[in-house]
Amino acid sequence: MRESSFGIRPYQPWDFGKIIRLLSEAKHMEPDRPFVSSVGLAERLARPNFSPEEHLLVVEAEGEIIGYTEITPELGIGRTVLDCFVHQRRRRQGIASKLLAQATKCSGAIGARTIQVSINEAAHAGETLLSHAGFRMVRRFIEMRLDFYTACLIDVKEGPFTIRKLRRDESERLTEIQNRSFAGSWGFHPNTDEEIRYRLTLHGCGPEDVIMAYADRKAVAYCWIRTLLQADGTRKGEIHMLGVDPGFRNQDIGREILLRGLLELKGRGLSRVDLTVDEENHAARQLYESFGFRAYTTTVWYEKQFTP
Repeated sequence: MRESSFGIRPYQPWDFGKIIRLLSEAKHMEPDRPFVSSVGLAERLARPNFSPEEHLLVVEAEGEIIGYTEITPELGIGRTVLDCFVHQRRRRQGIASKLLAQATKCSGAIGARTIQVSINEAAHAGETLLSHAGFRMVRRFIEMRLDFYTACLIDVKEGPFTIRKLRRDESERLTEIQNRSFAGSWGFHPNTDEEIRYRLTLHGCGPEDVIMAYADRKAVAYCWIRTLLQADGTRKGEIHMLGVDPGFRNQDIGREILLRGLLELKGRGLSRVDLTVDEENHAARQLYESFGFRAYTTTVWYEKQFTP
C-alpha cells in the first residue's frame, strides 16, 4: 500500500458510524476482541477531559476509516495513554508506525512527558513495532477469570465494618476512597469527582454497582462491579475496581467486600466474572486466587519518555 493511499487526520463527528463499522468488522474477524457497541463508543468519546476532535486521530482510505489512535491525556501524572487499532487487512503497510509518530507529536504538544500503550502479550507484531519506535516494556497486568459454575464462594467472618451500596449523592466518597486506595500505585491517575460521577451514569452502571465498607462514617474499602454486554447478547461480570484504604489493610476487609461483589454478580444470573490485576500486586493476586480466579491472558504495558 502506498503512503499516498491513506491519510491521517483528526476525528470529526461524521466519522462515528464509520468507526462502528470498523470495530464491528474487526470483531467478526477476531472474535476474542472486546465488543464495543455504538452506545459504548459514544460514552467513551463523551467522557470528561477528552475531546474527540483533539485526542482522536483516524486513518482514512477511499472514504472509509481503516484505523485510529485514541490519545487519553492524564497530565496530572505527566502522561498520555494510547489506544491504537488498524484494520486487519491493512496491517504491515506502515500505517501503525505513522499513527504512532503522529500520536507522539500530539502528546508532546499537550505537555506529556511520557507515552504509554498496552498490548496483549501474544501480539508479537505490536511488540516489534513499539520496540522499533523506542518504547520499552515496563509492566505486566494479568487478566483473571472466575467461573461461577465451579466456584465455591465461602462466606467470611464479618468484620467491624458497615457494608452497603453507594447512594446516588455519595460520588465524592467513592472518589476519595479510590484515590486513597491507589495513591502511589503504578499508572494510577487520581480521579476527579466529575469523572467518577460520569462513570456512574454510563449504560449498565450506577451507584448500586458500588459496594462500600465504612468504619464509623469513614469509607475504608469498596468493590465496584459491572455487568457487560457481549456481542452475542450474553452478559459477563467484571470486578472493575477494588480498593482498601492503606490504614485498614490486613483486616480481611478486602476479602469480605470482594465476596459481597461476587455474590451480587452471581445473583444477577451471570456465569463468569473477569478482572485485571498488576502482576506485582502479590497480595491482590493471592486474594483473587483464593476465590478461584485463574489467569487466562496477560496485558503488557510499554512506555516511551517524550523527547520534544
